[in-house]
Order: sequence, then C-alpha cells, then structure tokens
Amino acid sequence: MAPKAKDPEEKAKALVLSYLKEVNRPYGAIDITANLKGAIAKTQTPKVLAALAERGEISQKTYAKSIFYVAKQSDLEDIPSDKLKALEEECAAVQDSSKILQTELKSLQQALTKLKSTPTDSQLSSINAEYASKALLLEERLAPLRAGVRLISAEELANIETKWIQMRAEWISRRKVAKDVWSFFTEDRSPQESVELADTLGIEADSPEHERLERGPLCSTKQSRVLKRKQAFEVRD
Repeated sequence: MAPKAKDPEEKAKALVLSYLKEVNRPYGAIDITANLKGAIAKTQTPKVLAALAERGEISQKTYAKSIFYVAKQSDLEDIPSDKLKALEEECAAVQDSSKILQTELKSLQQALTKLKSTPTDSQLSSINAEYASKALLLEERLAPLRAGVRLISAEELANIETKWIQMRAEWISRRKVAKDVWSFFTEDRSPQESVELADTLGIEADSPEHERLERGPLCSTKQSRVLKRKQAFEVRD
C-alpha cells in the first residue's frame, strides 16, 4: 500500500517552521510570504503561523498592531565553539573585504565623476573655437595700444568720474525742479490736456533708453554716495 501523502497544511507548517529556524530572526506574515517566493499562499501564511504559535513551536510578539513570529530559541541547537570561531573569522574576513571594496568603489566613483566633467572630443572642438574667437577679439582690442595710442591715466579717469558725478547730481536736482513746476501747472488739467500742453511747449519725457541708463550700473547709488563723501570733504576743507 502506497504511503499516505502529507497533508498540504502540515507541509506548509513544516516549510514555515524550517524557514524561521534557518533565518532565526523575527518576521511578519507578509514578509514570510514574500521571502518564501509564493511557496505558500498569502492568505494561508497567517493561519499557518497562528497554528504553529498555538502549538508552541514558534514564538509570537505583538508590537502596536503588527504580529511578529520567530523560532523558539530553546529549540535551536547550540553551535560548537570551533564552528562559532570559524563563523566569527569568516565574518571578520567579509568585513575586511567589504572595507576594501568600499574604498575601491569610492575611488572608481571619483574617477567616474572626473571623466564625466571632462569634455568630449566634439565639445573640445567647440571650446577651442570659442577661445579662438575670444583671442581674436582681444587681439583687435590690443592693436591700437600696440600702435602707440596714448592711454588715459588713472588721474584723468578720476577727474572724469568726479565731473560725471557732479553733473549728474546737478541734472537730478534740475529734473526735480522741472517736475515740481510741471505738476503745479498741470494739477488742474486732465491727462490729455497735459499731453497736449507738453507737445505745444516741446517738452519731451525720458525715453526708454534714458530709463534703462538710470537703472544701470553707471547711475547706481554707489556713485551718489561717492559724491556725498566728496562734498562732505569740500565742506570740511
């Protein structure tokens, strides 16, 4: 008479119990199902674990709303000292090997980063063309100097800057007076009447170019501060 086939449920229990003893670490039902790679149905695993725990073959602990299962430590065989020492040596060797590999990996990553930042042949051609164009432009700018054109001295530049600041300050002051006078004469007029009066008198407002110049670095507040300092020195003198 042929031997009776093993009950599928008992077979599943034996598989789970063997797995938990092998890994010897706590797992939840979902993780056990995934680690067994479909050997047991997802809906069957919790039932098998509950049955094993009820029979006292495994231990279970509840944390928050999750239940974890682990092989009973009392059922696990003790590892002989010589085997334990061999495992410790193997573990130390693996750790040393891991450190070496990490160092090599870091070196390779640095080399890869350097290679990625290095221009390709096609990019080098473009870069060379760009620098050649810049060099040509600089040569053109140097040509008058090499021909003996007189350079403006630092003192002359300083005098020009001082005059520019003074003249601009005077222009700002006069513009303010002009705006005040214009506001006085047009406060009772409509915008259209004001425009017509300005056309009749030939008054022109600042153009967009003038406005961009005012917002640019040439008319920055730094220039005004320089003027104020110079005026303060003149007063003290």
